[in-house]
Amino acid sequence: MLDGAQVSSHTVRSRALRGWNRLILLTVAVSVLGAAGEHPGAARASTGVPLALSSIGPTRVARAARLKPVLGRTVLASRVSGVVRVEAVGARTFALLTRPRLIAFGATIDATRGTVKLVTAAAVAGGSQSGEFSKGVFTVFQEHSDRTVLHLVGGRPAKTVCRPPASAIDAAVGATSSASSGVLRLLRATAHGHFRTTGRYSAATVRGTEWQTVDRCDGTLTVDIKGSVDTTTGALTFLLKPGQTAIGYCFPANATPQTRRFCIVEVSQPADGLFGFGIGLRRAATSYQLCIKAPSGIERCRQFLLSAPNAAGVRTSAVVCPQDEGAGSYSVRWLISGRQIGLTLPFTATLPAPPPGQSGCISRP
Repeated sequence: MLDGAQVSSHTVRSRALRGWNRLILLTVAVSVLGAAGEHPGAARASTGVPLALSSIGPTRVARAARLKPVLGRTVLASRVSGVVRVEAVGARTFALLTRPRLIAFGATIDATRGTVKLVTAAAVAGGSQSGEFSKGVFTVFQEHSDRTVLHLVGGRPAKTVCRPPASAIDAAVGATSSASSGVLRLLRATAHGHFRTTGRYSAATVRGTEWQTVDRCDGTLTVDIKGSVDTTTGALTFLLKPGQTAIGYCFPANATPQTRRFCIVEVSQPADGLFGFGIGLRRAATSYQLCIKAPSGIERCRQFLLSAPNAAGVRTSAVVCPQDEGAGSYSVRWLISGRQIGLTLPFTATLPAPPPGQSGCISRP
């Protein structure tokens, strides 16, 4: 969130528009959860899902069965396929993971060229939870609540991949009209239990089973492949369903929750031609402009209100709009007093025409 203070949670969900088959659930939540998981979540009951070892082989199954992870201290890591490497806490180099192994939390795991299975202890005595992770490098931790947190690290350096702001003024407000969507790092996950992946700007907390987190130049992208995923960017939390994606950006990028100026989010539900947009900022403004550019090049700007500041001084707003034109590439930007803040975020519509019978946007507040 934009602020580290513990304040009450405020949830806003979009109203159903007639003819919409599914809803984008927009949740503007101010809670104890930070955008990159800086604050531990509340304790939850464990799912107690056991480790599935059928893909590891009988000898390794027997060995893994004797190894038990300890809550908050160790994780059981097993190579499922390809090449998996581990850099233990205090080590200076990576070592190949060739057999099931208990690893202290804080270790870095490289599953760029393979798949690793992780098992962690659950809060319920004797319980466990497991997941498989691939295509990326991450550092693994566990909160007191038993939630396992995987923080994306490594990848390609932003300064060599990403396009810089056009001017010093743009840099001062984190604005640019044509940010690169180049991929810096990613992680694919399939898990049961309490797992969270955190990127540079957003975090994804699993409710379902399969999702992907991608750090890009223009924000952190969360893709829900199967099940439900809560994605959090600053003070904005969105519940994603399969087929939905969310991309979030905060400024300054490396600031603490207490010093972030704003966060913006775009949520896509292309199968129904629906798209959601969220903003959370610490500023005296009471309204803002949301400008959406369609494939034709026409940009339509609408004025929306911001909420009153919460106890942390953060104002928020969430909007849901149907696509204005046919299939193609769209983009969205946010303006305060006529000046853009943050990046121009891209999104893609796949319906050949706007959803029938739908026009205009709904917003909260």
